[in-house]
Amino acid sequence: MSMGNTSNKWSGKGGSSSPALNFDFGTKETTATSAGQSVSTPNGASLFAQPTTSSTTNSAGLNISTSKAADTTLLFGRGTFPAFGGSIPALASRAKADVLPSILRKVDEAPDYGNDIVTVIVGPDHDTTTFVIHDALARSHSDLIDDHFKSGGAETKDRVVCLPEHEAEHFRIFHNFIYGRHIYSGKIGDFDKDEVEEDKEWGRLAKAYALGDHLKAPAFKDAVTDAVIEKALHPGPLAWATPKSMHEIIYAHSKAGAGLRRLLVDLAATRWTVETLEAQKKSVDWADFFFDLSMTMRKLKSGKSQVALDKCQEMGSTCVYHDHGEAGDVGVVNCYKVKYSI
Repeated sequence: MSMGNTSNKWSGKGGSSSPALNFDFGTKETTATSAGQSVSTPNGASLFAQPTTSSTTNSAGLNISTSKAADTTLLFGRGTFPAFGGSIPALASRAKADVLPSILRKVDEAPDYGNDIVTVIVGPDHDTTTFVIHDALARSHSDLIDDHFKSGGAETKDRVVCLPEHEAEHFRIFHNFIYGRHIYSGKIGDFDKDEVEEDKEWGRLAKAYALGDHLKAPAFKDAVTDAVIEKALHPGPLAWATPKSMHEIIYAHSKAGAGLRRLLVDLAATRWTVETLEAQKKSVDWADFFFDLSMTMRKLKSGKSQVALDKCQEMGSTCVYHDHGEAGDVGVVNCYKVKYSI
Protein backbone atom coordinates (compact mmCIF):
# COMPACT_ATOMS: atom_id res chain seq x y z
CA MET A 1 0.00 0.00 0.00
CA SER A 2 1.45 3.32 -1.05
CA MET A 3 1.38 6.07 1.57
CA GLY A 4 0.88 8.85 -0.95
CA ASN A 5 3.17 11.50 -2.35
CA THR A 6 5.93 11.92 0.22
CA SER A 7 9.66 12.50 0.11
CA ASN A 8 10.26 10.41 3.25
CA LYS A 9 11.54 6.95 2.27
CA TRP A 10 13.18 3.86 3.70
CA SER A 11 16.11 2.99 1.53
CA GLY A 12 18.23 -0.14 1.33
CA LYS A 13 18.95 -3.27 -0.68
CA GLY A 14 16.26 -5.66 -1.84
CA GLY A 15 16.28 -9.36 -1.16
CA SER A 16 17.82 -10.80 1.99
CA SER A 17 20.27 -7.96 2.53
CA SER A 18 19.44 -5.57 5.35
CA PRO A 19 18.44 -2.16 3.99
CA ALA A 20 20.00 1.11 5.16
CA LEU A 21 17.59 3.85 6.15
CA ASN A 22 17.30 6.77 3.76
CA PHE A 23 15.43 9.99 4.47
CA ASP A 24 15.32 12.84 2.01
CA PHE A 25 13.58 15.86 3.53
CA GLY A 26 13.71 18.13 0.53
CA THR A 27 10.30 19.69 1.12
CA LYS A 28 8.21 20.26 4.20
CA GLU A 29 5.62 17.49 4.24
CA THR A 30 3.60 15.59 6.79
CA THR A 31 3.90 11.80 6.73
CA ALA A 32 1.80 9.23 8.53
CA THR A 33 3.94 6.81 10.49
CA SER A 34 3.21 3.17 11.23
CA ALA A 35 1.87 4.28 14.61
CA GLY A 36 -0.59 6.63 12.94
CA GLN A 37 1.33 9.77 14.01
CA SER A 38 2.09 12.74 11.79
CA VAL A 39 5.71 13.80 11.40
CA SER A 40 6.51 17.21 9.94
CA THR A 41 9.84 17.54 8.16
CA PRO A 42 11.44 20.94 7.48
CA ASN A 43 12.55 22.17 4.09
CA GLY A 44 16.10 21.30 3.25
CA ALA A 45 16.65 19.01 6.24
CA SER A 46 18.68 15.99 5.20
CA LEU A 47 19.60 13.38 7.76
CA PHE A 48 20.83 10.80 5.23
CA ALA A 49 21.45 11.77 1.62
CA GLN A 50 21.32 8.71 -0.65
CA PRO A 51 19.58 8.14 -3.98
CA THR A 52 16.93 5.45 -4.37
CA THR A 53 16.47 3.24 -7.40
CA SER A 54 13.28 1.25 -7.00
CA SER A 55 10.40 0.55 -4.67
CA THR A 56 8.79 -2.56 -3.26
CA THR A 57 6.01 -3.45 -0.86
CA ASN A 58 6.73 -5.20 2.42
CA SER A 59 4.52 -7.55 4.39
CA ALA A 60 2.86 -4.66 6.17
CA GLY A 61 1.82 -3.13 2.89
CA LEU A 62 4.15 -0.15 3.21
CA ASN A 63 5.77 1.30 0.11
CA ILE A 64 9.55 0.89 0.56
CA SER A 65 12.14 2.39 -1.72
CA THR A 66 15.27 0.26 -2.12
CA SER A 67 18.75 1.28 -3.13
CA LYS A 68 22.30 -0.04 -3.43
CA ALA A 69 23.62 3.11 -1.87
CA ALA A 70 26.93 2.88 -0.02
CA ASP A 71 27.68 4.54 3.32
CA THR A 72 25.25 7.25 4.30
CA THR A 73 26.17 10.66 5.57
CA LEU A 74 24.89 11.40 9.04
CA LEU A 75 23.76 14.81 10.19
CA PHE A 76 26.62 14.92 12.72
CA GLY A 77 29.28 13.00 10.77
CA ARG A 78 29.85 10.24 8.23
CA GLY A 79 28.89 6.58 8.62
CA THR A 80 26.10 4.07 8.06
CA PHE A 81 23.03 3.70 10.16
CA PRO A 82 23.28 0.45 12.16
CA ALA A 83 19.59 -0.40 12.13
CA PHE A 84 18.61 -3.33 9.92
CA GLY A 85 22.16 -4.65 9.73
CA GLY A 86 24.19 -1.56 8.84
CA SER A 87 27.72 -1.05 10.18
CA ILE A 88 28.45 0.84 13.40
CA PRO A 89 27.88 4.56 12.74
CA ALA A 90 30.26 7.41 13.23
CA LEU A 91 27.92 9.52 15.35
CA ALA A 92 30.29 12.47 15.08
CA SER A 93 33.29 13.31 12.93
CA ARG A 94 35.29 13.06 16.14
CA ALA A 95 34.30 13.00 19.80
CA LYS A 96 35.81 15.99 21.50
CA ALA A 97 38.07 14.83 24.31
CA ASP A 98 37.58 18.01 26.31
CA VAL A 99 33.85 17.41 26.76
CA LEU A 100 34.52 14.94 29.58
CA PRO A 101 37.00 15.56 32.40
CA SER A 102 40.16 13.58 31.84
CA ILE A 103 40.94 10.71 34.21
CA LEU A 104 44.36 10.12 32.67
CA ARG A 105 47.60 11.53 34.07
CA LYS A 106 51.29 10.97 33.45
CA VAL A 107 53.06 8.57 35.78
CA ASP A 108 55.43 11.27 36.96
CA GLU A 109 52.45 13.48 37.89
CA ALA A 110 51.29 11.04 40.57
CA PRO A 111 51.64 12.31 44.15
CA ASP A 112 54.53 10.72 45.99
CA TYR A 113 53.21 10.08 49.48
CA GLY A 114 56.11 7.85 50.43
CA ASN A 115 55.85 5.01 52.95
CA ASP A 116 56.32 6.87 56.23
CA ILE A 117 53.26 7.73 58.25
CA VAL A 118 52.46 9.93 61.22
CA THR A 119 49.77 9.48 63.84
CA VAL A 120 47.67 12.45 64.90
CA ILE A 121 45.68 12.11 68.12
CA VAL A 122 42.87 14.66 68.30
CA GLY A 123 40.72 15.60 71.27
CA PRO A 124 41.03 15.63 75.06
CA ASP A 125 42.36 12.58 76.91
CA HIS A 126 38.89 11.22 77.69
CA ASP A 127 37.67 11.49 74.09
CA THR A 128 40.41 11.07 71.50
CA THR A 129 40.32 10.08 67.85
CA THR A 130 43.38 8.79 66.01
CA PHE A 131 44.20 9.72 62.43
CA VAL A 132 46.95 8.17 60.31
CA ILE A 133 48.44 10.33 57.55
CA HIS A 134 51.33 9.96 55.15
CA ASP A 135 54.27 11.85 56.59
CA ALA A 136 55.14 13.73 53.39
CA LEU A 137 51.55 14.82 52.84
CA ALA A 138 50.99 15.98 56.42
CA ARG A 139 54.22 17.95 56.52
CA SER A 140 53.67 19.58 53.13
CA HIS A 141 50.30 20.92 54.27
CA SER A 142 51.08 21.79 57.89
CA ASP A 143 54.10 23.80 58.96
CA LEU A 144 53.25 22.90 62.56
CA ILE A 145 53.62 19.18 61.89
CA ASP A 146 56.70 19.76 59.78
CA ASP A 147 58.37 21.85 62.51
CA HIS A 148 57.38 19.27 65.11
CA PHE A 149 59.36 16.52 63.42
CA LYS A 150 62.22 18.79 62.40
CA SER A 151 62.90 19.43 66.08
CA GLY A 152 64.19 15.88 66.42
CA GLY A 153 63.24 15.60 70.09
CA ALA A 154 62.54 12.33 71.87
CA GLU A 155 58.80 12.89 71.50
CA THR A 156 59.09 12.74 67.71
CA LYS A 157 60.49 9.20 67.57
CA ASP A 158 57.03 7.66 67.85
CA ARG A 159 55.84 9.83 64.93
CA VAL A 160 52.91 11.12 66.95
CA VAL A 161 51.30 14.57 67.06
CA CYS A 162 48.73 15.40 69.75
CA LEU A 163 46.03 18.05 69.31
CA PRO A 164 44.06 17.93 72.59
CA GLU A 165 42.49 21.37 72.13
CA HIS A 166 40.75 20.52 68.86
CA GLU A 167 37.91 18.21 67.83
CA ALA A 168 38.01 15.19 65.55
CA GLU A 169 35.10 16.56 63.52
CA HIS A 170 37.19 19.51 62.38
CA PHE A 171 40.44 17.62 61.89
CA ARG A 172 38.55 15.19 59.66
CA ILE A 173 37.75 18.13 57.36
CA PHE A 174 41.49 18.85 57.13
CA HIS A 175 42.29 15.16 56.66
CA ASN A 176 39.76 14.82 53.83
CA PHE A 177 41.01 17.99 52.17
CA ILE A 178 44.66 16.99 51.92
CA TYR A 179 43.66 13.66 50.35
CA GLY A 180 40.45 14.55 48.49
CA ARG A 181 41.03 18.24 47.63
CA HIS A 182 37.54 19.24 48.74
CA ILE A 183 35.98 20.68 51.88
CA TYR A 184 33.55 18.09 53.27
CA SER A 185 31.66 20.05 55.93
CA GLY A 186 27.90 19.89 55.39
CA LYS A 187 25.57 17.57 57.24
CA ILE A 188 21.87 16.76 57.04
CA GLY A 189 19.97 18.92 59.50
CA ASP A 190 22.50 21.76 59.56
CA PHE A 191 19.85 24.33 58.70
CA ASP A 192 16.79 23.06 60.52
CA LYS A 193 15.19 26.35 61.56
CA ASP A 194 13.09 24.61 64.19
CA GLU A 195 16.21 23.54 66.08
CA VAL A 196 18.94 26.09 65.43
CA GLU A 197 19.19 29.83 64.95
CA GLU A 198 21.99 29.54 62.43
CA ASP A 199 23.16 26.98 59.89
CA LYS A 200 25.52 24.73 61.86
CA GLU A 201 27.89 24.40 58.94
CA TRP A 202 29.05 27.98 59.45
CA GLY A 203 30.38 27.10 62.90
CA ARG A 204 31.96 23.92 61.61
CA LEU A 205 33.79 25.87 58.92
CA ALA A 206 34.89 28.50 61.43
CA LYS A 207 36.42 25.88 63.72
CA ALA A 208 38.05 24.14 60.78
CA TYR A 209 39.67 27.47 59.89
CA ALA A 210 40.82 27.87 63.50
CA LEU A 211 42.37 24.40 63.28
CA GLY A 212 44.09 25.39 60.04
CA ASP A 213 45.49 28.46 61.76
CA HIS A 214 46.88 26.29 64.56
CA LEU A 215 48.34 23.80 62.09
CA LYS A 216 49.84 26.64 60.05
CA ALA A 217 48.12 25.28 56.97
CA PRO A 218 47.61 28.22 54.56
CA ALA A 219 46.23 26.16 51.66
CA PHE A 220 43.60 24.61 53.91
CA LYS A 221 42.60 28.00 55.32
CA ASP A 222 42.17 29.43 51.82
CA ALA A 223 40.09 26.39 50.86
CA VAL A 224 37.84 26.94 53.89
CA THR A 225 37.49 30.58 52.84
CA ASP A 226 36.39 29.42 49.39
CA ALA A 227 33.84 27.11 51.03
CA VAL A 228 32.36 30.11 52.85
CA ILE A 229 32.22 32.07 49.59
CA GLU A 230 30.52 29.19 47.77
CA LYS A 231 28.01 28.72 50.56
CA ALA A 232 27.25 32.44 50.63
CA LEU A 233 26.81 32.71 46.86
CA HIS A 234 24.97 29.42 46.34
CA PRO A 235 22.94 28.64 49.46
CA GLY A 236 20.76 25.56 49.68
CA PRO A 237 16.97 25.85 49.56
CA LEU A 238 16.70 26.16 53.34
CA ALA A 239 20.13 27.53 54.20
CA TRP A 240 20.77 31.05 55.39
CA ALA A 241 23.25 32.68 53.06
CA THR A 242 24.92 34.82 55.71
CA PRO A 243 26.88 33.67 58.78
CA LYS A 244 25.94 35.53 61.95
CA SER A 245 28.58 34.46 64.45
CA MET A 246 31.57 33.14 62.50
CA HIS A 247 33.51 36.31 63.25
CA GLU A 248 33.64 35.41 66.94
CA ILE A 249 35.88 32.44 66.10
CA ILE A 250 37.65 33.84 63.06
CA TYR A 251 38.75 37.09 64.71
CA ALA A 252 40.24 35.09 67.57
CA HIS A 253 42.25 32.88 65.20
CA SER A 254 43.42 35.22 62.46
CA LYS A 255 45.51 38.30 61.94
CA ALA A 256 44.35 41.77 60.94
CA GLY A 257 43.63 41.88 57.23
CA ALA A 258 43.15 38.12 56.88
CA GLY A 259 41.09 37.15 53.86
CA LEU A 260 38.28 35.46 55.80
CA ARG A 261 38.02 38.48 58.11
CA ARG A 262 37.50 40.72 55.11
CA LEU A 263 34.97 38.31 53.62
CA LEU A 264 32.88 38.19 56.80
CA VAL A 265 32.94 41.99 57.02
CA ASP A 266 31.78 42.27 53.41
CA LEU A 267 28.95 39.81 54.05
CA ALA A 268 27.84 41.71 57.15
CA ALA A 269 28.03 45.08 55.41
CA THR A 270 25.85 43.99 52.51
CA ARG A 271 23.51 41.35 53.97
CA TRP A 272 23.00 41.78 57.70
CA THR A 273 19.76 43.23 59.02
CA VAL A 274 19.56 45.80 61.83
CA GLU A 275 18.45 43.02 64.19
CA THR A 276 21.50 40.94 63.32
CA LEU A 277 23.80 43.90 63.93
CA GLU A 278 22.21 44.54 67.32
CA ALA A 279 22.76 40.92 68.34
CA GLN A 280 26.49 41.16 67.70
CA LYS A 281 27.06 43.51 70.63
CA LYS A 282 27.45 40.44 72.83
CA SER A 283 30.49 39.30 70.86
CA VAL A 284 33.79 39.33 72.75
CA ASP A 285 35.59 40.58 69.66
CA TRP A 286 32.91 43.06 68.72
CA ALA A 287 35.25 46.06 68.89
CA ASP A 288 37.64 44.91 66.14
CA PHE A 289 34.86 43.49 64.02
CA PHE A 290 32.69 46.60 64.38
CA PHE A 291 35.60 48.85 63.43
CA ASP A 292 36.27 46.84 60.26
CA LEU A 293 32.58 46.75 59.48
CA SER A 294 32.08 50.49 59.96
CA MET A 295 35.02 51.30 57.69
CA THR A 296 33.66 49.04 54.97
CA MET A 297 30.15 50.47 55.24
CA ARG A 298 31.53 54.00 55.04
CA LYS A 299 33.34 53.16 51.81
CA LEU A 300 30.22 51.56 50.37
CA LYS A 301 28.09 54.56 51.31
CA SER A 302 30.47 56.91 49.52
CA GLY A 303 29.95 54.93 46.34
CA LYS A 304 33.69 54.69 45.80
CA SER A 305 33.99 51.05 46.77
CA GLN A 306 32.46 47.69 45.98
CA VAL A 307 32.78 44.56 48.07
CA ALA A 308 35.11 42.06 46.47
CA LEU A 309 32.51 39.30 46.83
CA ASP A 310 30.49 40.89 44.05
CA LYS A 311 33.50 40.68 41.76
CA CYS A 312 34.44 37.06 42.48
CA GLN A 313 32.11 35.55 39.92
CA GLU A 314 32.96 38.18 37.33
CA MET A 315 36.69 37.57 37.76
CA GLY A 316 36.31 33.81 38.02
CA SER A 317 38.64 33.87 41.01
CA THR A 318 38.35 34.05 44.80
CA CYS A 319 42.02 34.87 45.36
CA VAL A 320 41.06 38.35 46.55
CA TYR A 321 40.06 36.70 49.85
CA HIS A 322 43.03 34.33 50.02
CA ASP A 323 46.08 34.84 52.21
CA HIS A 324 48.43 32.69 50.12
CA GLY A 325 50.67 32.01 53.09
CA GLU A 326 51.80 34.04 56.05
CA ALA A 327 54.20 36.05 53.90
CA GLY A 328 51.22 37.64 52.18
CA ASP A 329 52.35 36.73 48.69
CA VAL A 330 49.22 37.15 46.57
CA GLY A 331 50.77 35.68 43.44
CA VAL A 332 48.38 33.32 41.69
CA VAL A 333 51.10 30.69 41.53
CA ASN A 334 50.81 30.31 45.32
CA CYS A 335 47.07 29.62 45.24
CA TYR A 336 46.25 26.13 46.48
CA LYS A 337 44.12 25.55 43.39
CA VAL A 338 47.15 26.07 41.17
CA LYS A 339 49.57 24.30 43.49
CA TYR A 340 47.41 21.18 43.76
CA SER A 341 45.77 21.37 40.30
CA ILE A 342 42.25 21.70 41.67
